[in-house]
Amino acid sequence: MKEKNTKNITAQLLDQKILYQATFNGVNDAIFVETLSGQILDVNPRACEMFGWTRDEFLAKTVRDLVPPENRALIPDEQTEADISTDSFETVNMRADGERFPVEVNGRVVMVGDQPLLLVVVRDITRKKDAESALLEAKEHAERLFRLVPSAIFTVDRNGLLTSINQNALGVIGYEEY
Repeated sequence: MKEKNTKNITAQLLDQKILYQATFNGVNDAIFVETLSGQILDVNPRACEMFGWTRDEFLAKTVRDLVPPENRALIPDEQTEADISTDSFETVNMRADGERFPVEVNGRVVMVGDQPLLLVVVRDITRKKDAESALLEAKEHAERLFRLVPSAIFTVDRNGLLTSINQNALGVIGYEEY
């Protein structure tokens, strides 16, 4: 009976290891395991793709190597568990070829035995930032057109309430200034 329980526990541990490896290697974001001093201990394949370094090259680096030189002073030499924010934040990282790219970073301290390590997930948000920029540009263009078009333009909401009006529409509705 004891041998059957041992086999069952071994199978469960193997299943957990397989699930861990599938998650670590299969996720679409870069995953880093780091010391609190910023030494990189492990990375997933997506980190290698995203940053352009091999796993072995990463293991010889620190977190400071991932940020542009002008931002390196913002990274403390040593952190305590209390220093680590679990809030995600946006910043800029640097690929192996020096290209800068926007990222969202989310970290958490995890205990491995009695050693605190930092588990960090990095998401490339280049497409998101490009879309935000395009949307802002389109909004600014629309606002310029709204002001410059010689026709009367006004918008109303679903309840029929006036939400915006250009200068040329003021005369149509009987006002001189908006």
